[in-house]
Amino acid sequence: MKKLFYIIILGCMYSCSSGEKHPDGIEDIFVSLEDKSLTIDKPAFETFDYVKLEMTSESVIGDVSKVVIGNERIYVLSLIDPRIFIFSLDGKYINSLKRGNGPGEVLFVSDFEYRNNNLYVLDNYRSIKQYDSDGNYIAEKYKLDSPYFSFTQVDDDCLWLFDSNINGKSNHFLYYQSETNSAYGISKPNSIKGKPFVYYNFYNNGIVSLPVCDTIYSIKADKLNPEYVVHFKGRNFFEMISEKKDMSDDEFGEINRDKTVYRWIKDVTPYKSGLYFAFNYDKTYFVKHENRMTEIYTRLVEGLPDINVAAVGYTDNQIIYSLSSMNLLEYKDNNDIPDDDKLKSLYSSIQNEEDNPYLILVPTK
Repeated sequence: MKKLFYIIILGCMYSCSSGEKHPDGIEDIFVSLEDKSLTIDKPAFETFDYVKLEMTSESVIGDVSKVVIGNERIYVLSLIDPRIFIFSLDGKYINSLKRGNGPGEVLFVSDFEYRNNNLYVLDNYRSIKQYDSDGNYIAEKYKLDSPYFSFTQVDDDCLWLFDSNINGKSNHFLYYQSETNSAYGISKPNSIKGKPFVYYNFYNNGIVSLPVCDTIYSIKADKLNPEYVVHFKGRNFFEMISEKKDMSDDEFGEINRDKTVYRWIKDVTPYKSGLYFAFNYDKTYFVKHENRMTEIYTRLVEGLPDINVAAVGYTDNQIIYSLSSMNLLEYKDNNDIPDDDKLKSLYSSIQNEEDNPYLILVPTK
């Protein structure tokens, strides 16, 4: 059987729905767009910050897959050139990890995180390497027995690994390991086993979420605790994959493109006392759920192009998106831009459509 590698580009004040909390603590979130009057036709967020990533001969970034901010550095992973680029907070290029087979060099970085003043990099799906904050190699931290696409360290003795179906033999998306214990979490639906997809940031600020799962979890050491279940009214991906015993590659790809199907929960992050997330339908919608009330927005920020890709990163109080210079210029040329100093600064800073992508930072607190 052919194997396709899918890139999930997930990249009111109307009260659309109410959440319901069960005795076990799990809260339901109900989403329906059958009545479009229940959506808010205005931006979910009123303000943003941006960072222009400097482009030099050593820092040409075709896209941005993941961003981590730490120790006054911005660490950027590109899918096209899968290694880590390091920038200052104002976007000036500092350094990058080198490609190759030598000591400290990387072959294919699929994920990374910054923790305790160190950079941890998952290379070639099986090796987690440790670097200092400037990208200097320290040591190999973990050698993995099976391939994984992504990971997180909850503490020094707690490693969670995410398998985006690159391991066809695995029955679970998540695997936990420590020096004394191991466990599996979130079973794979039989219908999509063996259909790999790209997904970054499965863990964010204590929350675990997957685009192929309608349950959102909190994580504590070796335990996954279901916190929310998202219920979509109408044709939705999550029911479709649970009803099928098997799904062909063509069917999987067709659902990914079908604008009449609710699909791909993404950008899940704590928001005030509740939750923020986005999902794909006929376009991308942005959801704020707080105090068991749900608001659905049609746009992210006024004056910016529609953001249909998944968020590329998070801080404690921000969501990070990425927009290409080409996309920004096309939007500027075809739309009336609001009279706003931040927007004026952003658009005037673009030199040409081949500039490096911009990071858009949206506050969540």
